[in-house]
Amino acid sequence: MEKILKTLKYIFISFICLCITYHVQAQEQLTVAPRRINSIALGLDLSPFIIKGFNNERTGLTLSGRYGLKDKIFAVAELGYENIELAKSRIKSESEQLLSELDYSSNGSFLKAGLDFNIFKVDEPGNNDNVLVGVRYGLAYQEHYSNHFLIGNGYWNDYTGSSNVSSVTSHWFEVVFGLRTELFRNFYLGWGIRSKILLLSQKNDILIPYAVPGMGKVSSGMAFGFNYSIEYQIPFGKKQRNELPVSK
Repeated sequence: MEKILKTLKYIFISFICLCITYHVQAQEQLTVAPRRINSIALGLDLSPFIIKGFNNERTGLTLSGRYGLKDKIFAVAELGYENIELAKSRIKSESEQLLSELDYSSNGSFLKAGLDFNIFKVDEPGNNDNVLVGVRYGLAYQEHYSNHFLIGNGYWNDYTGSSNVSSVTSHWFEVVFGLRTELFRNFYLGWGIRSKILLLSQKNDILIPYAVPGMGKVSSGMAFGFNYSIEYQIPFGKKQRNELPVSK
């Protein structure tokens, strides 16, 4: 846990430094390009690669698309997959009696769609920074199974078994808060935090999902997450008018 906190602290500090660097460079420019609306940006979420550094059990990839509906409203879609390979055991500390054991595999994909609203009120020429609040609807499909599980019991015999491959469909809702800044021309860097509420998860009676792709562990029906992404805005679309040059 301490390593994760240090890494998140490093990511946050790096992000702030990049934002400061960008603003200093922007002040040195004599002119700025007009802001584009109704444009498309394609992105890659870097958080699955960060999680992989601390948790080898999970492997994933998330791509995103962002379309500017208006100057401060974006339609967002996210598509990705997540695989889990879990060999987990828990042992009583005193008698070293095996309490439970689980071998688990899951492969799944997910889709999220929603809106982001830019609440950043500073509207100066050349400033394309965003402070975003948004919502997402998430849908995931996964296939999972367990080759072996054991449930220990201190009074009765242990119960062992396995589970065949079964499919699970899950639905959830997300609330998003994040920052997004133009690091270089048409290249954006951003990070955000998310609160997720499980709406529905179809599952069998023997095996429940260890984690839902795109949502995470849902033992309590809620989950929290973060994203750290880079985006490229395709340079086309209507340009916003009446922007003046920036002086030193």
